[in-house]
Amino acid sequence: VQDYKLAKEILKGNKGEYFAPIETSKGILIVEIADKKPARVLPFKEVKEKVKKDYLYFKGKEFCENKAEKFLSRIKNKEKLKKEDILKAGFKFKEVKVKRYELSKYFNFDIALALTKVGKPKLLEKLFWDQEGLKIFYVKKIEPFNGTISKQELLQVSSILLRNKREKWFNKWYQLLREQAKIKIYPIFENI
Repeated sequence: VQDYKLAKEILKGNKGEYFAPIETSKGILIVEIADKKPARVLPFKEVKEKVKKDYLYFKGKEFCENKAEKFLSRIKNKEKLKKEDILKAGFKFKEVKVKRYELSKYFNFDIALALTKVGKPKLLEKLFWDQEGLKIFYVKKIEPFNGTISKQELLQVSSILLRNKREKWFNKWYQLLREQAKIKIYPIFENI
């Protein structure tokens, strides 16, 4: 189970307890606690490497965030950011020219959403983590749209928006339904 809150709730449960259906990427799961072992303290040899790896990961992440925060505070008031400023601070520089509707192809959801909301060239003061590491974004230029929008494109966009609205409503309704769901177990099925 990848949801921390759900895992915590399952671990609190007692032997033989059932939970409401859980929707995952692999399908819908029904969780039953078949057996529950008491908590135990692991020997140092078993956890040494994992603890060391986790410690180094979190300390490295903390170090990167501190370094990036200091850099952001130094360049915050600059009107224009130069490539030399970034390289002097010890960061890698990558310039990307992308259209708004293509942002999700190049970046994860959080980054694409933040970049979509930018209306003028500026430095984004939030730090972003993705698979490649820590990222700082500076929107250098926003070019205005020079084309014309056809009636078919407007219809297409409106249908996408309506579909998204319906999907959000359905998901919210379904989530509330799942939270209220209760499972009854009949003795007939226990023997099968």
